[in-house]
Amino acid sequence: VESGKKSVVKQTPFREFVCGGFKILAGRNNLQNDRLLKSASPQDIWLHTQGYHSSHVVILCNGKDAPDSVLLTAAEICAYYSDGRGGSKIHVDYCRRKFVKKPPKSNAGFVIYTDYKTLLAQPDAHGELAALLDNARALGELYADTVNKMRDGEPEAARLAAELDGAERSKREITARIEELRAKLGDDAGRTSSALCEVKNGITELSDKIYEREKKRAELAKACEFARASLVALRETLEQARRDCPVDMPEFDEEAYADKKSRLDSIVEKLHECERDAAVKEMQIQDLTAKCASLKDFGAERKINAQSENNYRRIFDITKGKAMLNFVVAEYMAEITVTASEILSELSSGKYTLAYDDENGFTVTDYLSGGGKRKASTLSGGEMFLASLSVAIAIARAQSKGNNAFFFLDEGFGTLDEELIDTVFAALDVLSEDCLVGVISHASALIERMPVCVEVGEATDTHGSTIKY
Repeated sequence: VESGKKSVVKQTPFREFVCGGFKILAGRNNLQNDRLLKSASPQDIWLHTQGYHSSHVVILCNGKDAPDSVLLTAAEICAYYSDGRGGSKIHVDYCRRKFVKKPPKSNAGFVIYTDYKTLLAQPDAHGELAALLDNARALGELYADTVNKMRDGEPEAARLAAELDGAERSKREITARIEELRAKLGDDAGRTSSALCEVKNGITELSDKIYEREKKRAELAKACEFARASLVALRETLEQARRDCPVDMPEFDEEAYADKKSRLDSIVEKLHECERDAAVKEMQIQDLTAKCASLKDFGAERKINAQSENNYRRIFDITKGKAMLNFVVAEYMAEITVTASEILSELSSGKYTLAYDDENGFTVTDYLSGGGKRKASTLSGGEMFLASLSVAIAIARAQSKGNNAFFFLDEGFGTLDEELIDTVFAALDVLSEDCLVGVISHASALIERMPVCVEVGEATDTHGSTIKY
């Protein structure tokens, strides 16, 4: 850098591509991404990958609308220069440059954008071609640098050659002058030997300088040969790149591409719709699962409540009107009838048993008639007395437990024979263990069996009833 002049730092150019007449630029790093964003026009198209760090890519539109093929190529370039290069298809967002903003004081390469659309791009679609182009650019830069060096070295080589030619001429002139002086001076030549040595030393020094310049010239010539060989290799690489480049492929069918793209977009939209429906269904399933769990809890609670309702209804039905009384009577009669049936069976020597229900009242089972049932009112007088006595004794037993009860029986014994009287007396004797039993009777067969008797005499006109103990 010359004194008094500012040094100029050469900026690395963007990655540059051309597709369909549109120039596509890609940044190499975050600083280049910022510079590319600043240099783009508002209507240019800006691209960046979703979810990956990538180069910022810009399509220079120059007032024209970029076709889908150019958008797809730019998206593939963006995908290739991203962290997702080794994966499958990548989502690439694109929008107009005017919708891309860089927040103040944000890091290099950081932007926010809106009003964008998304493409699916294959990262390795342009990988091989991009590698060839990068190699070609590197060789081109090397070639340009070599050519510049050659151009810078040619004036120096020409100057050195001119100096060499001048030195040769000076050498010849000096040699001729020395010979001339020797002839003229003769014996005085020794006096000039000192001057001659100085001249020879100057010639030797000049020869050394000429040698160094010849050596540098040879190095420059070697660099030129290397540059020519590099240029040949570069041309061969470019020719191979042209052969490998898909420019010779069949002509791009815009209509078929648009149709397939439309079908793909429709499939992607349906996929997104299915994903949304699946998410809704998943939420509905979770809601229904929670409701089912609640219903199970409600079912168990409902059973408990239903049982409680049945109990309450039963209590209500029991306590409604005389239902409570009837219920207690029915329960009491059922208990009494069981005891009365046992007593009747014993008094009738197994001929009868007794039962009770609300509809028919007391009924008897006649085992001498094949176990048939009939109402108690169909019994004969003596049988009716035994049935009534059975019920009375059962009631007395139920009431007499620990209550010092008194059982009082009036008449009915006149219809009994001696055997039945013995049976009745035996039953009364058992009952007397629980309560005091009293009997009013005219039957002498029964009176004789009573341990204690009170005889009541008939009243007359002159006195009242008499009692004899």
